[in-house]
Amino acid sequence: MVRATGEQPQRGRTSWRRFAVASSAGMVGVIGLYVLTATGAIAVSITIPSNVPYTVNVKHLAGSNMVMKPTTVAGHQAMEMVIGHAQITSLDQQICAGHIGVKIRAGDGGTPVDATGLVIDSTDLKASSANFGGGISIGVIDGQIGMQSEGAQPFTIDSLQQTNSVLFTKGASMTLPGLSMVPGIC
Repeated sequence: MVRATGEQPQRGRTSWRRFAVASSAGMVGVIGLYVLTATGAIAVSITIPSNVPYTVNVKHLAGSNMVMKPTTVAGHQAMEMVIGHAQITSLDQQICAGHIGVKIRAGDGGTPVDATGLVIDSTDLKASSANFGGGISIGVIDGQIGMQSEGAQPFTIDSLQQTNSVLFTKGASMTLPGLSMVPGIC
């Protein structure tokens, strides 16, 4: 394009075709990563900072090899529950950072969440009932007063609630059937 002498070039115009090409390439990449994550083709690591409280509600937890003892997490006094193997029916977690949050659900469709090496650090734990079939020991565990299920004997906890107090949750391996993550406002 030839400009007449003295004509100034136009500024501030957007080439919408270039914008569409550039943004569509990025969107295809994001959608591809989302699909690969949702189908389990790639793993995602989720880390929640220890200063962001969240709630955990469980309808039924069946496990074995449980130890519970006091600990300190990020300067907070807490109880640490370590479970060798657990099956969790109807896991419901809500994490809030400010007014934005995410609700995570799994294990509702008849297949429970399966976890090994489950570690939960919390300042408050409540349940409607707990049954330790093989017995329970209360006393000094690893130099601290605590509670321990007897060996590989099973135990069950019903209507487990940890409200605004979970400081840390980690599983060596977890299978989350029916996983649902929904963002929302807290």
